[in-house]
Amino acid sequence: MLLRSIEIYGFRCFTETVKLDLSSELTLIVGPVGVGKSTILNAIELALYGATYETNIEKSAKLDDYINNISNHFRIALDFVVDGVEYRVERKKLKDKSLKSILYKERQKIASTTSQVNRIISEELLKISLENFVRYILIRHRSLETLAYGSPLRRTIILDKMLGIDAFRRIAASIPVKKIDEVKNNIAFKMKQIERDISYLNKNEIIQKIKLYEHKINELKENINKLNEEEKDILGKISEIDKKIIEISSIYGKIKEKERLKEKLIKKLENLSGRKHQLEADLKALGQSKEEIIEEAIYQLESIKAELSGFLADLLLGDELEKIEKITISLDNVDEVIKTFRKAYFSIENKSSYLQSELSKLIRQKSKLEAIKDSKQAQLSDVISEIEFLESSEKEFSHILAKIGDIENAKKNLKKIENELSIIDNILKEDDCRIALIRKILGQLKSKDRIKCPICCKDILQNEKEHLEQHLNEIIKSKSELFIKREKLLAEMEEYKQLLNKYEELSEKINRLEELRLLKSSIESEIDAIEERINELDKEIEELEYKLNDLRNFLSGFRRRLSKIEDKLSYLSKYDEISKIEREIETLKEQLDKLDLELKEVNIETIVSERVRLINEKKSLNKRLIEIKRLRNKYLEEINYYTKEISSAKKKLGLIAELEKEYSKLSEKYSKISELAERFSRIKEAYIKAQDVIRNESITKIINTINSIFEKIYVHPDVIEINLKAVEAEKKGRYKYMFYVKRSDGAVIPSIQFLSDGQKILFAFSLVFALNKISPHSADFIIFDDPLPNIDEELKKSLGKLLGSREFSKQVIITTQSENYAKYLEEIAKEHGLSCKTYELAHSKGGSILLAGTFK
Repeated sequence: MLLRSIEIYGFRCFTETVKLDLSSELTLIVGPVGVGKSTILNAIELALYGATYETNIEKSAKLDDYINNISNHFRIALDFVVDGVEYRVERKKLKDKSLKSILYKERQKIASTTSQVNRIISEELLKISLENFVRYILIRHRSLETLAYGSPLRRTIILDKMLGIDAFRRIAASIPVKKIDEVKNNIAFKMKQIERDISYLNKNEIIQKIKLYEHKINELKENINKLNEEEKDILGKISEIDKKIIEISSIYGKIKEKERLKEKLIKKLENLSGRKHQLEADLKALGQSKEEIIEEAIYQLESIKAELSGFLADLLLGDELEKIEKITISLDNVDEVIKTFRKAYFSIENKSSYLQSELSKLIRQKSKLEAIKDSKQAQLSDVISEIEFLESSEKEFSHILAKIGDIENAKKNLKKIENELSIIDNILKEDDCRIALIRKILGQLKSKDRIKCPICCKDILQNEKEHLEQHLNEIIKSKSELFIKREKLLAEMEEYKQLLNKYEELSEKINRLEELRLLKSSIESEIDAIEERINELDKEIEELEYKLNDLRNFLSGFRRRLSKIEDKLSYLSKYDEISKIEREIETLKEQLDKLDLELKEVNIETIVSERVRLINEKKSLNKRLIEIKRLRNKYLEEINYYTKEISSAKKKLGLIAELEKEYSKLSEKYSKISELAERFSRIKEAYIKAQDVIRNESITKIINTINSIFEKIYVHPDVIEINLKAVEAEKKGRYKYMFYVKRSDGAVIPSIQFLSDGQKILFAFSLVFALNKISPHSADFIIFDDPLPNIDEELKKSLGKLLGSREFSKQVIITTQSENYAKYLEEIAKEHGLSCKTYELAHSKGGSILLAGTFK
């Protein structure tokens, strides 16, 4: 894989879109601390893996942390080539949203999800994990320091992961030999438990117990059958006794019924005699003859007829009036006359009720109108209050209208001011950029006679400095004048906005005022109409109440007078009632004589004694039935107990069978587990041996490659060879790598910890180069983030020559703070015929900017 170009936006310090051509064999990125050199490398890393070492391995950052404060997202596009085929990967991240990824092959989309893109690049195209990518492809200073200054154990862990030995170790560690032994021991323990449980349950004893209980159940069932037969016989006898008792009770009941009838007849005879004496006394006390009673009743009815006719005529009850006037009152039709009068009375009463309901309706109607009137008056009061409040706004509206004139012209003036402000703001921004650029150029001219213009790349000489300073002062003066004009326009714009807002606010109030004035007039008209209707209702209510009062007085007198007439007429019926009572007394005496003869023919004492004997016999039989039920329930409880015991015993037999079955399964499983444990032990031993073979082969390759590289970059003669061997660690089966250094004087340094800082870094550099060379991957590029800050200039130059020799990668990308070292690397590239491109990064207001390349 070779990189072609990268495009970055919104990523950390890059607030504008930045594009870098990475297709050269050597790409240099130069700039001071914090200007964004490492950010570009992070962008390459994120484009390839959808993550960085910080987010996925260290967990010290989140993807959202890469979005700068000015942008709400970042976007990275990386072009690269694999075996002559062009690819492009695009990554985009919005705040608080998931990462979006697309992969193109020859401009055709082949993957559109982050997981698909990550898998294709890391597994199929690059063929290297993110963890190893940051160890020997994208080499940061911290990675070199980990190898140079880290402990032997830490260095061993890193090397094992790089060489793939760690995978064998983890596989061997994951083989669960101990776990299988634990399972095997658990099975053996369970088998012993089952043996103890089967022995404790005692199968033979349970079988004997079941047979004994079944025999007892059969005996109890025979006893229950005998009790059932006895119960059947007793129930038959009780049925016969009940029949005899019913017959005797029937005879006894008839006698008692005749005795009760006799008592009733005697009581009725006494009542009739008393009633006869009472009627005779009432007639004597009245002191009027039958003819006098009739004459007075007819006179009173004629008087009532006259009054009734008058009210019926007033109430317009024509049918009832016609019936009353047709009546001729006599003794023969008194009852019919009273009945007709009552019907007329009820008609008048109904009419009175109707008039009362009409009165209630009128009163309710009046109350409703008064409530509506009160509501309307309250509404009118609210409307008047609101009108008084809004009338003050009417004056203010007229004042504003006089100021702004036509509203549309006022809005156009406001828009014009806003446009002028926008133009001034753009000019001020341009002035800021020109001032920053001129000041930067003037700062560089203080130390140099000639510099290149960062925009057009033309030379700027020292004698142009005065012209630049004069131009700078003119820009600053122009900026001050524009700023004053801007402040005036802002004040004018603010005043216009306030007036327009007030105009819109008061327009609504004026419209509301007109509506309220119309509403006030409407409500006043409604109140006048309601008051007129209330006066009409008062007159109607007064007339109706007067009429109802007359009706109530008449109806009350009518009831009293008619009751008196009926009371007098009731005395006429008493004469007929006395004759009727005398006939009933004769009939009752005859019935009593007949009952006395029938009762003398029956002996009631014999019947009672026979009935008592039968009842006592039935009680004895019922007691025996209760005893039979008690015994049967007792036998059933015993049967239930023995049945439960048998069921429990059978469950135990079932449990024994299950235990025997489980024991058989566990025995079979124990044999298989034992065989599996032996097989796993052999496999684990094979993986451990494979680690040793790979480790020994890798050590030989690493030592040869490290020494080959170290000789080329370490120009001093004091160290001639680096050696390495694996030493068994304290923990059984684990190793650690120990490096040894051989000096030119023959002395052996037993650990690289005794080397200088520069020697340690070069050792780490050689080790990374060696791993890059011998490890399988498809990356034809290598990236250094500000390498080797702690070594002397000669070693840096030798490293540069090594990078220019094309011995390792077709592409090299280096970031550095040193402009001199960048120039030296440019010369090396030129000497070896390598294509080279240098980018300079600089700080700018709101972010970093990328200046043009200096050498090709």
